[in-house]
Amino acid sequence: MKLPLLLTAFATALCAADPAVVPAKRILEKLDAEIIYDKAITGKDLTVDEERAEQRKLRQISLSSIRFKLNSTELADAASTAQIRELGAALADPTLKDAIITLEGHTCDLGEDAANAVLSQRRAQAVRDILVQWFQIPAQRLRIQGRGESAPLVTNTDETARAQNRRVTIIREP
Repeated sequence: MKLPLLLTAFATALCAADPAVVPAKRILEKLDAEIIYDKAITGKDLTVDEERAEQRKLRQISLSSIRFKLNSTELADAASTAQIRELGAALADPTLKDAIITLEGHTCDLGEDAANAVLSQRRAQAVRDILVQWFQIPAQRLRIQGRGESAPLVTNTDETARAQNRRVTIIREP
């Protein structure tokens, strides 16, 4: 199913108006960054596992503008739809055609740990389903992982902060 033309136009206009929405070009640059671990250049002698961990860290982007309603997998607002559109455009780019992407779902601190773990997994799955349906991204390229409330973007001090923690992080696997 193609993203309806009206929704595409609306999401494009919203992306330009909302500075929190990360453009596809920036997502693509972050996920496709060239990473060099030559000891002569970096001064580091990394093991294979350390290098992989560094690559994951450098090729990840937290899209806090993909927001969810409290205790839900429902997108919170139109900016969330716009952000998924930008993500879909980036992942459909030929330079990432063989890339394996992990979608990490996150929650705020409200609720039980076990319930948040399940909810975060469901949020990652919801984004994956949209990317597969709207943008024909092959499902086998998209892994999902729920992180629950274990990796907050900001301290859960109030509802504004908690809303930022209900998000999805995108990681290109090495």
